[in-house]
Parts: sequence; C-alpha cells; structure tokens
Amino acid sequence: MYEKKIINFELKKILIKKEYLILQSAKNSFKTKKVNLCIGNLGLLKVLYNSNIINNDDIISFTDGRVKYGLNFNLKKNNYYIPMSPFQIIEKIIFDKSLFYNKSSLFKNLIVQIFDTKQINYNYKTSELLSMNKSLNLRFFITNHVTNLKINNIPINEFINIKTNKIIINCSGIINGHIKGSISQNIIYNSYINC
Repeated sequence: MYEKKIINFELKKILIKKEYLILQSAKNSFKTKKVNLCIGNLGLLKVLYNSNIINNDDIISFTDGRVKYGLNFNLKKNNYYIPMSPFQIIEKIIFDKSLFYNKSSLFKNLIVQIFDTKQINYNYKTSELLSMNKSLNLRFFITNHVTNLKINNIPINEFINIKTNKIIINCSGIINGHIKGSISQNIIYNSYINC
C-alpha cells in the first residue's frame, strides 16, 4: 500500500537516504519515510543484496527443522503431523507447492508430513545461498521453516537497525525460537510472546 492505494510492486532494491528510503522495482520507484517488509526470507536476502546492505562474503545463518513423509499410522505424540494425499505430494514435487487442497480426497489422510523436534543450523556465504540451483536447494520439499535468520551472527532485525531504523522486517527469520509444525503457528506464537 502506498499513499492509501494498493499497488502491485515487486521490490528489487532499497536506497537508504538520511531522511527517507527509495524503494525500487524494475519499472517504478517510491520515496517513503519507513517501510514494513512482509517478505519471504530468500526474497529479503535478495533485496538486501541488491541494495548493497549485504555482500557476497557476509555469512547468512539460520535454523530450520526437518520434514519427513510417512504413512498415517503408529504416529508419535512428540511430532507434529499434517495429512497430505498422494496427489498433493506429486503436485508438490512437480509444481514446488500444492495448488489446492482437496478436502474430499479419498486418500487425504493416507500420508502425513512429519515435523520432528530436531533443529538444524545452517551457515552460508551470501554468494552461495543466492546462487543455489533450485533443484539442489536444501529447502525444497525437505524443510520446515527458517527461523533465527542472522547476518554475520547478528539477528536480522538488529543487523537492519544498524543500517537504518526505517526498515521493519516481518518474516519467519525474525522468530527467535523454533517450534515444530507449520509456519503460521510459529509466527502466531512469536507475536504472542513479543506483544
């Protein structure tokens, strides 16, 4: 939203000036005093890189959980499960996401996504992370969600505040803790404990 109008704007770059920010897309630019970025983690890193806020040698670290798939029986209570039909899994493999959820599917509870309690910490140079081939991307189909996003071991919000107080970040990377399950529960929990 810009000047009370909803606009379709694919942010590519932010220029930080003393009194304001300039938000740039491929075709447009907007001047603003402050921006609240509700953006995915990889999209955020691309914008920060294009803006020269981070560079190739900066170290990006984050925590992620594991996702496995199994049949919907003999489930352990300490894991979190999301039922998926075989068609949804095939759809996810082909299109990288589920296009729709068919509630009346005969096999909708046959297979489950299993989110266990194990957390994995990752560290990459910016150049490595941004150049990962999609088919080799460790997040595709085997991830829970990114939390604890840091640049050079500084939490993302603190890192941005060192550069400017005009940018607010809202993504799963700002969440300090990691809770197994879908990302929405993690964001709701983090919002609750920080209000």
